[in-house]
Amino acid sequence: MASPVIKIKRSAVQGNAPTVAQMELGELALNTYDGKLFTEINTGSASIVEIGSNLNTLQVNTITSNVSFTADATFTGDDYNVVWDKSDNSLEFADNAKATFGTGSDLSIYHTGSHSFIDDTGTGNLKVRSNNFRVSNGDESKLYGAFTPTSVDLYYNNTKRFNTSVIGVEVTGHSELDNLKSVGIATFTGNAIHANVYSTGISTISGFRFPTSDGDEDQALVTDGNGSLSFKTLSGGGGATGAATTISAGITTATQGQTVFSTPHPHNDGTNTYSAQVFVNGIKQRPQGAGNATKDFTTSSNSTVTFEEGLNVGSEVVSIVYFGHTIDEEYFTATQGQVLFPLSGSLSAQKNFRVFVNGVKQRVGSDFGVAAPVTLVQACAEGAHVEIVCDNAEDSFVATDQQTNFTPTSTDISEDNMQVYVNGVQLFKGLDFTIGSPSVTFTDATGLTVGDEVDVCIRRTA
Repeated sequence: MASPVIKIKRSAVQGNAPTVAQMELGELALNTYDGKLFTEINTGSASIVEIGSNLNTLQVNTITSNVSFTADATFTGDDYNVVWDKSDNSLEFADNAKATFGTGSDLSIYHTGSHSFIDDTGTGNLKVRSNNFRVSNGDESKLYGAFTPTSVDLYYNNTKRFNTSVIGVEVTGHSELDNLKSVGIATFTGNAIHANVYSTGISTISGFRFPTSDGDEDQALVTDGNGSLSFKTLSGGGGATGAATTISAGITTATQGQTVFSTPHPHNDGTNTYSAQVFVNGIKQRPQGAGNATKDFTTSSNSTVTFEEGLNVGSEVVSIVYFGHTIDEEYFTATQGQVLFPLSGSLSAQKNFRVFVNGVKQRVGSDFGVAAPVTLVQACAEGAHVEIVCDNAEDSFVATDQQTNFTPTSTDISEDNMQVYVNGVQLFKGLDFTIGSPSVTFTDATGLTVGDEVDVCIRRTA
């Protein structure tokens, strides 16, 4: 077989291309003006194909083996290009050139020159899979978050502030929670938390700063008036602190023999039952209670008080309902000479008491000892009714002759949370005294007798 001979035809005319009639099969034609190379092929009929242009463009219909680029390679788009940069060992997408994945370009990754985007517009989820996923700044000098199968940790300036754990979540440092809404069974009228809150360090909720550690047993959280809370031991003296509760009192003047009274404020609103006390002419009346065989009145419905015996005309009946404050009471009928009254149930663990003997309030320290069990200084007569009420703070005064004005030491006192007793008999706001800022003034112009004992009692939720 003879060696093939390659024939080359040339043309220097711009745009000139050979025809089938001018070429033989396998013959080459070169246009030296355009830098184009042509040949004739025959796939059943002869035709002319261009196989090169300026040696910069290579048109290939089919590649049947691997292709290797030994220099930079540019993929040119209508608007934006992608370059394989050999020296950088990287595939470089120009601004707005996109790497797209999926039929219909479901997932796209690109940079606009201002921002970087990962667009997931297809069906299903965008799943990031890692057993230890970390988010940081560009040079990894600042850690933002770390995610593992057992914990999610969030950082501020490389300090962990939030993490999930087996108990829920843990917050480290100062925490501020605004505009929290109540959920589930919570019935708060404003913002609320319905959950267990675990905090390490100082936390701020709705303007209140909570202490960093727990207090002692039986201590309560109190405020300094500026939003800072701390644990304090509440005592029965005038120095006790705590949030004041609301006392709702109403006065009714009895008709002769009247037994049924409708109180102005409900002791049972259909949802909650509140602690309530009833006084007649300042003497505390006894309700039916555990271990109490005798009683002076019974409460029923939502605001009805029924006395066992009819009252005298003009008797002043006061019903007191405590909102936000629960009073625990225990009732005794004394034996002759009894001074010691052991407490049980919830009262045994309390430290602040009101003690009434036959409805007359006794004075802490001078009439009874502040301890559980309660011990009276003077022995009771047989059959005396003794009531011990778990309560909170009070100021005690000994009047000078004709004194009418008394100023309590507690800054929490208000007309909504105060009771006043003289020699153990409760007085009533408006009838017997008025309230100043803060002071108590008796309306009796003659004032009190020297040595009269005046107790100003303040109810608190703590």
